[in-house]
Amino acid sequence: MAKRTYTELTDRVEEFLQDSTNVVFSATEIQSMFTDVLYRIASYKLVITRHSLTTIASKELQIATIADLIDPLYAEYTVDKNPRNFRNIIRRGNTVELDINIIPTAAETVYLYCKKPHRINQMTDLAGAIDLPGDTYAAGDTTIHVDGLQATATIPVDTEFTIAGIQGVYRLTTAATIASSEGDLTFFPGLLEAVADGVAVTFEQSTLDPILEDLFINYVAARVAVSKSAKYLQQINTALTAMTATTTALGKVTAEVAQAIADLDSGRSLINAVNVGGKPQTEYVNYAVAGVGNAQGYISEANGFINEVVAELNLARSGSRTTLEWGKALERETISEL
Repeated sequence: MAKRTYTELTDRVEEFLQDSTNVVFSATEIQSMFTDVLYRIASYKLVITRHSLTTIASKELQIATIADLIDPLYAEYTVDKNPRNFRNIIRRGNTVELDINIIPTAAETVYLYCKKPHRINQMTDLAGAIDLPGDTYAAGDTTIHVDGLQATATIPVDTEFTIAGIQGVYRLTTAATIASSEGDLTFFPGLLEAVADGVAVTFEQSTLDPILEDLFINYVAARVAVSKSAKYLQQINTALTAMTATTTALGKVTAEVAQAIADLDSGRSLINAVNVGGKPQTEYVNYAVAGVGNAQGYISEANGFINEVVAELNLARSGSRTTLEWGKALERETISEL
């Protein structure tokens, strides 16, 4: 079974979330979780890479420049022996110390084996070919020129590739910039054999096996769902807006009632009085009745806003809880299977 591509993994997460058309979860939102999950999976299924370091007449080695390092695991010194001389190490910040009883001389090689995150290659075409017309790269070379690749790409550090017909799996030590379908690859270890122009070069698709792919998909879906649960805070913001409108409407009720009381007081003072121009006390009563009617209208408006507040808060509570609980349950299940 062929490994899934970066795009295929994204599509599968969308399908798992029942959102193939990205109504709720965008592809960018889903892919933003990839790196985090690739690191987390490495805590359960190791990815170990070998790095060549050089001593400075000390048992200590600098590791600050090792990209995407999770943890150094062990060392090999002296190197390339049979059997291999594996050594324990002691990490102190950005240095490791060899657990040996001697002090290496300067410029000796030490292999450091490191825990790294899993990788998914984003290239759309994994195949290329050696580009050295009329010549041959020698065994031990650590840089080759390759053409026949996709038009443009940046291939990240630690991406592995193989070369047809020769031994070894090679790991990029520097990010490779591809332009016009070609570029230089700098890698470790050096070529184990000589290689001629036109020989096929094939990059890895990912470090995930089929089982890990499925668990990766589940894990990403879980993390995205947990993250999305915070979206329901928007309903709370909507509720707060409606609550402000409620307060405004109730404030208008207070003003109308106060005016109605004032009108009644004015009308009361004219009862049993000799008034010019009709019955002003009756007019004040009518003003008061109208004011109370306005107040009732504002009360109805406030009730509408209150109902909106309740509905939005219920949606926020229900949606957030459901999404969060589903995501957390899936995350627990996935971790238990790793």
